[in-house]
Amino acid sequence: MTNPARRSISVSNGRLRRASFTATLICALTMMAVQSLQAQTYTTLHNFTRGDDGSNPETGLTMDQAGNLYGTTLTGGDTSGACAGSGGCGGVFRMIKNNGNWIFTPLYDFQGGNDGSGPQAAVTIGPDGAIYGTTLFG
Repeated sequence: MTNPARRSISVSNGRLRRASFTATLICALTMMAVQSLQAQTYTTLHNFTRGDDGSNPETGLTMDQAGNLYGTTLTGGDTSGACAGSGGCGGVFRMIKNNGNWIFTPLYDFQGGNDGSGPQAAVTIGPDGAIYGTTLFG
């Protein structure tokens, strides 16, 4: 005849072993995932020159349905007019991947007047394909 107290301890030990194994497995998988994340590399798509291409890209990029990337630069671009003394009013750019290379194209240079200056947020692409965004000033 089996002792009910002993059977209860045996069942508890089995549950404890399964819980311990599950926790160990989760820890091992997490450590493997973290190591693979650390092994990722980055590729420079464009080096900003502080010229017509802009400078100080402070925000992330936005991708359209075709895989093109859009972004903003806080300064640079057109350095005449209202933004002459500040190194430019910033701009909006697009990058298209062509034969494994990214082609950088400035789309718009802010003038510092009614159109503003210093975009500090990512652009949004509307359902019509138009690009929308905000500026810090103006």
